[in-house]
Amino acid sequence: MDKSKENKLVLTGNKWSVLASGIPVATYAPDELRSTLVFRARCFENEGTLRRFKEKRPEDALLLEDVLATLSDNIPSSKKSNRLDLALAILDKYVHYPPPTVQETLLPFNYCMLGKLMPALSSVLSAVCTTFD
Repeated sequence: MDKSKENKLVLTGNKWSVLASGIPVATYAPDELRSTLVFRARCFENEGTLRRFKEKRPEDALLLEDVLATLSDNIPSSKKSNRLDLALAILDKYVHYPPPTVQETLLPFNYCMLGKLMPALSSVLSAVCTTFD
């Protein structure tokens, strides 16, 4: 979506409409949506650091191409064939979530996905998994 437009998610009747500058671009049933709230706080060491941050001008910002070039320095060229492959390779390289512990969950992995990776297991997993094609 174009972030420069005024984008909204509006409930109309029993459907959700995505509007870009007032023009509907998509419609969804309530069970087709999930929402996540992300709070991005900025913490500063002291008032001086905060002031310097507030005084930055848009033209001082890093360019996307420069950021991608820096992040992709350690990515093999075979994984840079297009933007999607590069994005996935950057996530694989730099974003590592720790697996949940046994104290947090009995089954720390999505074993139902094994049926997708290994179709021979689908019949065994069907007792506890619902597949989504």
